[in-house]
Amino acid sequence: MRQGNLFTGPVPVDGQPAADAMVEIANANEGHWLTAPDGSFAIQIVRADGDSVFSYAMPIAGWWGFAALSEGPVRLPGPDGQPKAVELGALIWVNAASLP
Repeated sequence: MRQGNLFTGPVPVDGQPAADAMVEIANANEGHWLTAPDGSFAIQIVRADGDSVFSYAMPIAGWWGFAALSEGPVRLPGPDGQPKAVELGALIWVNAASLP
């Protein structure tokens, strides 16, 4: 894949479309020319559409992590003993090559 190209992928959960699933996106390269203004810009979040598909154009070359997150079907006891949601996640790494 080349920088600037559009990367698109599905977000299934248990083989079913996960409409509106959150996908966290981060660039994992130190020393690149792009510097986030502050920590709140380090991770970007997009949502999958109604068909569970997300898209993102990687603006710079290097490694990009895409973590799809959704709430699991079960709840487990938290520190206070009350049931808490369990987050399910999957991660894919994509390397965007520099344009010539």
